[in-house]
Amino acid sequence: SSRNGVIRIQLRRLLKVMFVEYLFLLFCSTVIFREESAHAGVKYVLFAGYLNRNMHALMDALLNVAIFIPIGFCSSVFLRFPKWLKILLLCISLSCTIELSQFILSRGWCDTNDVMNNAIGGLIGYWAYLLWRKAIRPIVRISR
Repeated sequence: SSRNGVIRIQLRRLLKVMFVEYLFLLFCSTVIFREESAHAGVKYVLFAGYLNRNMHALMDALLNVAIFIPIGFCSSVFLRFPKWLKILLLCISLSCTIELSQFILSRGWCDTNDVMNNAIGGLIGYWAYLLWRKAIRPIVRISR
């Protein structure tokens, strides 16, 4: 019915506003509100901390995965034809923007592990979107 269409449009708008706010808060927490660091630089070695079983590196990796899950999910909702490669490239681009901003502004390390983990998080968000779509499709058919 038309009421369901109006509700769907309103929910989509609300999700867009929340997504933009999430991106803003992500950029604030990773770049803007971070203190300048004398130890800023570039880390090129993938899996550097993981191989040593460094618990801090593992927690950092899990956090970097987790913060990009909503980005992968919401981007999939807003793209007309979401595909995993589009989501992957979007997440890598956003992550590189954050990492390069941290490097240029001396706000932390520009770390290849962060980019990789962010991309993994984005793909998990995309897969969660696919599961969500599969779950709601029968509900939408029933309500029509």
